[in-house]
Amino acid sequence: MRYFIGAIVATMLAIGTYLLLNNDGDDTVPTSSATLAKGYASLLGEPLILEDTAPLDMAELGALLPEAVALSYDELTFDDDTGATRMTDVTIAYAPTPEAGLKIGELFIWGADLPAIAARMDGSDLASERPIFRRVEARNLEVVGLAALYEPMLESMNAMMEEAAAADGANLDMSMVFDSYELKAGRMIIDDARFHPWEISGAAPDAMDAENAEIFRYFQIGAAYIRGFSIEAIAIEDMTGGLSMTQMGATTDINFTTAFTGYQGMSRGDLKSSLVEGMTYQGVSPWPDVSIADTDDPDASYPAFIDIPVDGEIAFYTLDDLRMDKALSYLAQGVIPPTTETDLLSLGVWVNGPMRYSMNGEPLYDLAGATLDLSGFRWLVPTQLSLEVDDLTYHLGAFAGMFDEIIAQENPEMAGTAEEVMAVLETHGLVSPVLDMTGNWTWNADEGPATWALSYSVDGFGQAEMGADGVIPPFAAWSGLIDTENEDVDEAAIEQVFQEGAAFERAFMRLTDDGGIDKIFALAVEIAAVIPSDDPQLQAFAAYDPATVRNLAVAGIQMAGSGARAEFPPAKAWADAYADYINEGGVFEARLDPPEPLTFARIEAFDDETPNPDPDTIVEFLGIAVEHTTP
Repeated sequence: MRYFIGAIVATMLAIGTYLLLNNDGDDTVPTSSATLAKGYASLLGEPLILEDTAPLDMAELGALLPEAVALSYDELTFDDDTGATRMTDVTIAYAPTPEAGLKIGELFIWGADLPAIAARMDGSDLASERPIFRRVEARNLEVVGLAALYEPMLESMNAMMEEAAAADGANLDMSMVFDSYELKAGRMIIDDARFHPWEISGAAPDAMDAENAEIFRYFQIGAAYIRGFSIEAIAIEDMTGGLSMTQMGATTDINFTTAFTGYQGMSRGDLKSSLVEGMTYQGVSPWPDVSIADTDDPDASYPAFIDIPVDGEIAFYTLDDLRMDKALSYLAQGVIPPTTETDLLSLGVWVNGPMRYSMNGEPLYDLAGATLDLSGFRWLVPTQLSLEVDDLTYHLGAFAGMFDEIIAQENPEMAGTAEEVMAVLETHGLVSPVLDMTGNWTWNADEGPATWALSYSVDGFGQAEMGADGVIPPFAAWSGLIDTENEDVDEAAIEQVFQEGAAFERAFMRLTDDGGIDKIFALAVEIAAVIPSDDPQLQAFAAYDPATVRNLAVAGIQMAGSGARAEFPPAKAWADAYADYINEGGVFEARLDPPEPLTFARIEAFDDETPNPDPDTIVEFLGIAVEHTTP
């Protein structure tokens, strides 16, 4: 069980380094409406009172720690009113690298069940559900010495990179160095942690080779470990951190703060909900100076780098209804879940609130909000997936200066071109395009109907929509043909089910113009005019007016339709409809809407009955319709 002991310690350190929070001793309840709505107010604002408890036995606790972990503290007291054991100036250190560890100003522990922890760690009780502790609260935390802890790993990586560079004949020092690492906070609350049965069995599938089987075993152990505990809630405030790393003479810096982080219902791989609020980050990202860098030359010195400052913020993001317990249970057993396990998993509903990202002091993009729903599954088959992106704005001007500098390094005559292109885009309201997107997949696993749809639009430009409807055989019609226990799939029978039960009903593609067509032809001419070139064709194109270019495009589409008419006469009308859309705007739509759903049997019957169908018969059979609607 030594590995399990190590895993326990690693997890507690991970919780201490990742799930950190700080209120600098102030017990004020956060006023954020999102935080309060998620139900963290009582956890943060009400002190726990646990009656009939005794002080924590520190000698017993110390005996449970692995040899690689050292625990020290300054003062130890017990609060009779709350039932909490209190320690001050706590250090949890990694003995082989004593400068690495976790420092805690104040640590409060309620209701730690040391016998339960001992029984789990020595393997004498792996089957019971038992408490670990009722609550742990820590204040003024700081992770220290991680650069020293990672040094052996970096030395190994640097040695491999040095060998690779030497093999390529490159005179480049690719080694990485951690300059600094910081992670601090003021308070962390972990509520009601419990052990659950440790369940792992079986082995890797017989078809796996030895290397993959070993990797699979690590996944099994990880799944069993995740399912071996639960935590009712975690609350975090004001986490701060930073990292500085140097490679090839270039330094990457990143610093971040998070106002609040919370988790509820963490149980055996399930997560009821999580919330992160008030995240900000800033740093420096090095970009190679392409005018100096020449790594193809074995005698080349270090490439030069341009330091690009970056920063951003995220108002909040949430994750709800993540359910992985059952799937991890089968992974721990080394088996594929049976198809009778219909309510197997949910990958959660992810919501991203307002966010922004800036580069070189200029806004690069911002987002009003986005939602990704991955919660609908029948067994391992998705039944309901959706995506919604609201007001994603790209600020293209942020790229102009950087692109100008990079382009001019290799093509001096192009200096200033990117700035001129941005000026053209700004004239037409496209220097900061605003994108909206929705996507959806739905399958009724009980009855079979399925729908797919995608829509995206750019404000002041236009919208594109597409989708399809059909039938996928109900889950019950084919799931019994998959024997996961014996890893046997009756492929022929499943193919027969789909041939008999699958059907295509309709599909469409729709383009709606909102001024975008006018802008495309104006941009084509105006951008060509600002690009330095000796090409006579480009110079002639730049001399056209947008209306002329538009007329040429319309004529080209009409000519293509006329050329196709000899082989497939309906294509002429379709091309004319698209040409009218390009010429006039409005709405262009193409549809496949057959009079009857297209099944495999109906397609075969059509082939048998009409071995050489004429174009009109094909159009009628498929229900093809192409039309243009004027604005």
